Amino acid sequence: MLGADINAQTDETQETALTLACCGGFLEVADFLIKAAADIELGCSTPLMEAAQEGHLELVKYLLKAGLYIIHPVIFPIAVVWNIYDLGYFL
Repeated sequence: MLGADINAQTDETQETALTLACCGGFLEVADFLIKAAADIELGCSTPLMEAAQEGHLELVKYLLKAGLYIIHPVIFPIAVVWNIYDLGYFL
């Protein structure tokens, strides 16, 4: 097997390269991973949740335009929704 597993998760928090990229606001990295078919449903939180709670507006816009609406039922905090709203992006 060549290369790294694009969907590898950290042991403790089950973070993926995509969720970490979104948490850090790395739009170009997130774009690369999404185009390389990274699984958007892995991890304890979604890429959208990570980007929104950290205030990365351009990344939130990109994720929404890319169709990443995956929101874990029950655990998507209302505070994250309000953060998206406060950033000026209305759902």
